[in-house]
Amino acid sequence: MTLAVLGGETGKARNPIDVVERLVSDNEWTFERPGDDELAVEIAGRWCDYRLFFSWRSDVAALHFSCAFDMRVPQGRRTPVHSLDRKSTRLNSS
Repeated sequence: MTLAVLGGETGKARNPIDVVERLVSDNEWTFERPGDDELAVEIAGRWCDYRLFFSWRSDVAALHFSCAFDMRVPQGRRTPVHSLDRKSTRLNSS
């Protein structure tokens, strides 16, 4: 993975979406830029595919990030994963 570092810049703050786009591009991940303040990324992994979404709100200087994943569980591991999911659901609903 490539890391992007900003340094030595003064004046108006850069749009952090530009920095994220550079990092994504350097890693050759699939992305689209629906607007100046948004970036959607798709990354294929071994166990799951990741969908990342970044949104910049300059009026409050906030970067929103969300990650969704589509996990593929091997047939032989599904029962323990379902059990863990049920336990997690019960804990989160308390």
